Amino acid sequence: MRKITTSRDDIDHHKSPMNADIKFEGQPLAKLGPATQYEERNIIIKSPSSSCELDPLPKYLLKEVLEYLLPLITAIINRSLVESTVPLSFKKANIRPLL
Repeated sequence: MRKITTSRDDIDHHKSPMNADIKFEGQPLAKLGPATQYEERNIIIKSPSSSCELDPLPKYLLKEVLEYLLPLITAIINRSLVESTVPLSFKKANIRPLL
């Protein structure tokens, strides 16, 4: 439940800015159109079902509820492309050194 609350707080695409630390200032891609739900669905379905502890939702579960979340996922991606920003919460990673 905490992951859901955190995700909602981090990604409120209607009210708050994307909270990116650095906005891209270069030349935007001229031929890149908005992402479609069809494209996003295919990418998610074809991706492996493995997950990371940073994922707010395990990928196997995402695939089960994809039709409900797809409009939100597509809106986040398109907003990121339009604003040339990426939310800080999307830039976290767990690094595990191999010995």
